Amino acid sequence: LAVAYDALGDPTQAAKWFARALERAPDFATRRELVERIDQPHTDLAGLVALRPDDPLLLAALANRQAEAGQTDAAAESLARARAATEALLAESPDDEMLAGFLADLLLADTTDWTVLKPTEITSEAGATFAPQADDSILVSGENRSGDVYTIQAPIGISEIRAIRLEALPDPSLPNRGPGRHSSGNFQLAAFRVFVPSADAGEPPDRLTIADASASFTYQARNADIRGTIDDDDPRVWHVFGSSGKRHTAVFELAAPFHFQPQQPLVVQCANRNVPGIVNLGRFRLSVTDDPAAFETNDRRFTILRIEDPWEQLAAAYAAAGDPAQAARWFARSLEQAPDAEARIKIAEQATRDDAVLAALVKLRPADLALPVAQGKVLAAQGAWDAAAAAFEQAARLDAEALPKWIQTGFWKVGPYPSQLEEAYPPESNPDPFQSVASVAMQGHDLPAEWPWQPATVESNGRIELGTEISCNYVLTRVWSLAAQEVALLLGDDDSLRVLVNGELLLETTPNRGAARPGEHTVAATLQPGWNTILLKVRNYDDQSSVILTLSADPQDLIAARRGARLYQADRLVAAGKADEALALFSELIDENSTDDALFAKRASAC
Repeated sequence: LAVAYDALGDPTQAAKWFARALERAPDFATRRELVERIDQPHTDLAGLVALRPDDPLLLAALANRQAEAGQTDAAAESLARARAATEALLAESPDDEMLAGFLADLLLADTTDWTVLKPTEITSEAGATFAPQADDSILVSGENRSGDVYTIQAPIGISEIRAIRLEALPDPSLPNRGPGRHSSGNFQLAAFRVFVPSADAGEPPDRLTIADASASFTYQARNADIRGTIDDDDPRVWHVFGSSGKRHTAVFELAAPFHFQPQQPLVVQCANRNVPGIVNLGRFRLSVTDDPAAFETNDRRFTILRIEDPWEQLAAAYAAAGDPAQAARWFARSLEQAPDAEARIKIAEQATRDDAVLAALVKLRPADLALPVAQGKVLAAQGAWDAAAAAFEQAARLDAEALPKWIQTGFWKVGPYPSQLEEAYPPESNPDPFQSVASVAMQGHDLPAEWPWQPATVESNGRIELGTEISCNYVLTRVWSLAAQEVALLLGDDDSLRVLVNGELLLETTPNRGAARPGEHTVAATLQPGWNTILLKVRNYDDQSSVILTLSADPQDLIAARRGARLYQADRLVAAGKADEALALFSELIDENSTDDALFAKRASAC
C-alpha cells in the first residue's frame, strides 16, 4: 500500500503506511532491509522520522540525505540521535550482531565535506543510456555490452581537489538491486582515471596522477583490489560479489592537490572489465573534496568496516570515535567469544593500536596472554625488538603452555642486487628491516647509495612476488621463540634460493624455472631463544620471480626437513671434494628411503 501511494505521488500516505510496515517488522534485520528499499531520492524521510522519531534506521538515512544536501548541522543532530537510539536498542538486546554492526556503521559515519558532482556530459563507448537522479547519482540502462567505458565531465564547484569519491549505489531497477548490471548485481571496475582539459586548444586532456585508492568492500580474490584500478599495468579490479544490493564506496587520493581555474571541468573515466559475463557499473555518484585528511580518514573507516566479527568491529569503531571505555568493553566481548589463542591474539592486535584502549582492556582481562602478545607484535612491527621480546616474555609468565610455539613478524624485501647467488651482499651483514642497507652497482641502473627494506605482501597463494628483473632480491622475516626448538622451513622458489638462519647457510637450491610452489624444498632449522633472523636470497633468471616460506612443527614436516638438511649437507660435501663422507651420507639416506631414484643418481654422481 505504501509503495502504491508512493507511485501515485502522495508522500504523506506513503509515509504513514511505510511507518506501519516498519512497526510490524519482526526484527531489526527486517526493518533495515525495508529502510534500504524505502530510501530513494523521492522518499519523504523527514515525514517518516516524524512518525517514528526514535527509529535509528530512519534517522541514519535522514542524516545521509541531509549531509548530501549540505545541511551539516542537521545531519550531525540526526546522526547523534541515531547513535543514541541504537545504543539503547543494543542495551536491550546485547547479543544482536546486526545491531552491533549497524552501530559501528554510525560511529564510522563519513564526516568529510564532499562536493557532489553534477555531470554536464556523460558518454558510453557501448551506447548505454544515462539518467541523472534526484540525488545527483547516475542510473545506467539500455545497451549493456562488456567492457563499456563511461566518461563523465562535470564542473567542480571548489578551487582545489585532493580526493575523489565513487559511490556504487543500489537501485530497484538493477538486477538483484545492483549496484552493477550483472545478473548477480555485481560490477567489476577495471580502471578509474581522472583528467582535466588541456589549456592548449586541440591538445589531449592532462591526466591527474592518483596515488592511492581504498574501498569499503572488495570481494576477496587474487584478481580483486581497488588499487588495480589506478595502475594501468595492474590487472586487478574492484568488484563486490557477495555483497549486492548495498551501497559501496571507493575513495581515490590524488598524488598532489590540483587547483582548478574558473569554469575548468573535471573529466572522470570509469572503465568496466571486459569479460563475457558483462559486469558494468549500474548506478553511481561522484564527489570531490579539498580535505587533506579525507583519504586517510576513509581508509581507516574502510579497514574497520571490513572486520568480520561484529563485536571486534564495534570495538574498533568506538576506538576510532575516541571512546576507549566502550572500545575495551566490546573488545573484551570479542575476546571472550574467540575460538582459540590465535584468534584472540589477532583481535588483541586491533586493540593495542590505542594505548588508552589497551589500558582499559588490561583492567578487564588482566590474565589474557593475547594482550601482551599482540602488544609485542605491534612493537616488533615498529622495530622495537627488545620491548617486543619483553612483552612476549610477560605473556609466557601468564601462561607459557598457551603461548604460540613461535611468534613471527611480517616479511620485508630489498633489492635488486647483482645476480650472483654465491656472492654476499650488504643485506647479509645487516639483516634488520629498520636499518637501510647499501646498494651495489648494477649495469644500467642509477641506484641510491643505500635503500630501506620495504614491507613484502604475501599473496593468497603464499608467494612473495619479487619482480621480473634478472637479479637477486632479499626477503627477511624475524621469529621470536621462548626456548630453543627445531622447526621445518617449507620453501618454494623461482628461480633459485639461499636460506640463511641467524647467519648460517642452511640451503642453496639449483635453478628452477617454474613458479614457486609450497613445499618444493624443506630444511630443518633450530630457533634460538629470543629473536631469530631468517634471510632468503632469491635469484631470478627470467620472467617473474617469487618465493614462499612457511614454518611448521608438524612431525611429518620435521622428518622431511631433517632429511632435506642432510641431503643439502651431502651436496656440500660433494662440492668440497669430500666424496667419501658424501657417499656415506647418501647411503644413509637411501637406507631410509630405498625407492627414491634421485638419491641413487646423486650417490652415483658423487662416485
